[in-house]
Amino acid sequence: SSCGASGWVAGVAGVHPWEIAAFDDRAQVEVWGEDTDTWISSSYQPGGKARPVAGGYELTGRWMFSSGSDHCEWVILGVQVLDEDGEKSHSAHFLLPRSDYRIEDNWHVVGLAGTGSNDIIVEGAFVPRHRTATRDEVHECTGPGLACDDDVWKKLSPDLVLSTYRWAVAQKPEFPFYYFQYGLNPLNL
Repeated sequence: SSCGASGWVAGVAGVHPWEIAAFDDRAQVEVWGEDTDTWISSSYQPGGKARPVAGGYELTGRWMFSSGSDHCEWVILGVQVLDEDGEKSHSAHFLLPRSDYRIEDNWHVVGLAGTGSNDIIVEGAFVPRHRTATRDEVHECTGPGLACDDDVWKKLSPDLVLSTYRWAVAQKPEFPFYYFQYGLNPLNL
């Protein structure tokens, strides 16, 4: 049988390697340099504020619903970055190791309890600039980690789509017929 909580956590945590690719190479090495199976949780609603300090930012805040956080060694957090005057400057994603935050075990729900979508609390942590990416850098795929030939992404994407499609057909052979029967054409065939 299937476990909805496991599927939820795998789906949420499964997108984070793509996002970490937008970060500076130094951040990528910090996350995966010793263990390529490192998992990262997240909470994107801006639950904290960062003020600029030498070499980076000082971050404080509380973020809700960080699914899978108990099983992750890093977290990506949505942050409101302040300018030198304490005014809102921009939104960004900050990457922190487990030693820089604590998890508040407050996810006591009936459904999907196994997701462990607990709160993340940060109290005055220093976050170096290379472990930050603006929201636009992530959404527009322009972060420093993605500074490469665009053709690489164009070559990878079709292979990923086709291999996923082949897997789905192997699991359920009638899969493509269902889509075409209802006029859906997911691969534009």
